[in-house]
Amino acid sequence: IELKTRVVKVETDKQEYSVHAGGMRYTVKGLVNCAGLQADLVARSAGLRPDVQIIPFRGEYYELAPEQVHLIKNLIYPVPDPKMPFLGVHFTR
Repeated sequence: IELKTRVVKVETDKQEYSVHAGGMRYTVKGLVNCAGLQADLVARSAGLRPDVQIIPFRGEYYELAPEQVHLIKNLIYPVPDPKMPFLGVHFTR
C-alpha cells in the first residue's frame, strides 16, 4: 500500500501491472485503484477504458450567525443547472 504518492505511470501486460510511483516501480498481479478524483486518469494510464469520467466540483460552505442557526436543520443545495443535468437535487440528514 502506497499512501499520498503520485502515480506517474501504469504499464500493463496480460499477466501483471507495473506501477511507477514515488520514485519506485511496483510490479503486481492485481491492482486496486484508489486514486480518488484521479482514479479515471490512473485507469486510462493503465490502458483501461472506464465507462465513466470524474468531473470534480468545488463546494461552497457558509456558516450562519449563531443567533440564526435555528433556521436551518439540513444542507441546502442549489437549483440544478440544465447545462449539467447529472447534478441532482437531493436531501441529506
